[in-house]
Amino acid sequence: MQQSSDMERHDLRENREDVDARSVFVGNVDYEASPEEIQAHFQECGSINRVTILLDKFTGHPKGYAYVEFTEPNLVEQALVLNDSIFRGRNLKVRQKTTPFQEFNRLANND
Repeated sequence: MQQSSDMERHDLRENREDVDARSVFVGNVDYEASPEEIQAHFQECGSINRVTILLDKFTGHPKGYAYVEFTEPNLVEQALVLNDSIFRGRNLKVRQKTTPFQEFNRLANND
């Protein structure tokens, strides 16, 4: 039974890594922006699966950043070109999405 749950965790991590490889972090998002507006801003990059605007768990208000998940990993490169693009009067910060696990490995390998 333990082997099964280990395999499930491995599959979930691989699936998360696959999604992350197709996603970008978008910072400095206007608090009034809708997922549809963000999708329209990134639509020129290619087909989008989902736009997620993160909310504060206590207030329910937007945190000022979002994630855009594309259908294909190669579309991320096109989205990165939109770094510093103007959206609702603000310069967006667009970066490749990373997970805390990936960041930990990157930092651990640099030591």
